[in-house]
Amino acid sequence: MDHRATLSDRCDLNDLQEIALRINHECNLNCAMCGQKNFHRDKEPGYIKNQLTANDVRGLIAGRPELAGKWLYIMGGEPFLNPDLFEIICCVKKLRMLCCVNTNGTFLSHRVDEFLATGIDVVMVSIDGLEKDHDSFRGKQGAFAAAVEGIRAIQNRRRLRPVVFINCIVTESNVDHLCDVAEFFTGLHVNRVNFILPLFLTMKTGRMQQRIMKEHFGFDTQFWKWFVHEPPRFETGVLRAQIASVQQRFATCRFNPDPSSIDLEAFFVHPERSFREGREETCRVPWRVLEVLANGDVTTCRDLNDFVVGNIRRESLDAIWNGKLMREYRAYIAAKGLFPICNRCCQRDGYQTEESRAYVVR
Repeated sequence: MDHRATLSDRCDLNDLQEIALRINHECNLNCAMCGQKNFHRDKEPGYIKNQLTANDVRGLIAGRPELAGKWLYIMGGEPFLNPDLFEIICCVKKLRMLCCVNTNGTFLSHRVDEFLATGIDVVMVSIDGLEKDHDSFRGKQGAFAAAVEGIRAIQNRRRLRPVVFINCIVTESNVDHLCDVAEFFTGLHVNRVNFILPLFLTMKTGRMQQRIMKEHFGFDTQFWKWFVHEPPRFETGVLRAQIASVQQRFATCRFNPDPSSIDLEAFFVHPERSFREGREETCRVPWRVLEVLANGDVTTCRDLNDFVVGNIRRESLDAIWNGKLMREYRAYIAAKGLFPICNRCCQRDGYQTEESRAYVVR
């Protein structure tokens, strides 16, 4: 069944499952594949200094009891560089929303007691391998040790919460020792290790996206350029062996997308094809998730996020959620399916899954 036929350009706010806040753009690391840092260089002077405040968040969610039990996801940049981080989390928890922070982990140990006192539900720590690979990728010696120190500080103090997840992108550098990464972090008693296949675009795919956005929305999208990479060069046999070993040994590890549901060779060799080819080809994020940037802009996609449909400092949540541009964007997906840039996205059903909720709501 093609569920696109059931999708409308309008969406009830009760269907909103997650609000994602990029509360700042600044970061203390210099990650090799980061599209954000390159995009920011092309923006106006001072753009990277933008950050959301606790008052911005109050204005967005206050007086909305229907958001209780929904997710609020905080990211950056590095969110611990925003001085309002803890106050923002407290605002969210007062409304009884579930709150997740995605961090590089280097500041976790600095104010851990104050951080845990906010009631934070989930901490996601981005890791790119073991110490040598991680520090090299992140552009800073000691980044791995600082993240591990922070994770241990949380584990030594927490009871049931926060839940701690590790997110690890599969790369040429770490593909042959994913099992070692899984062993190390399960040894720290984190709740889950997520291995994620990489997001990459070809120039051809990006140009197709640019043409569609101009023709249908009158918008000249540019952010895709920072995700143009050659497909990772490694033997899929090596990846298959690592996946099999991890899945056999570690029950708390996950791969996204599920390797059993895709053709791994085609995933890397034919990036112009969707890895879900032949199955439902749609994205549910515009019906489930509100994406907010550090200057208050609301966009339609977490990673390719320069198409702006509103701003929380000038418009209400209701006005943005069913505004003209958001409805046009939903209508395109409902009628035509995925955009060209969506072929390698692993998050089309939304970001905070029911499995994530199950870890928290017990």
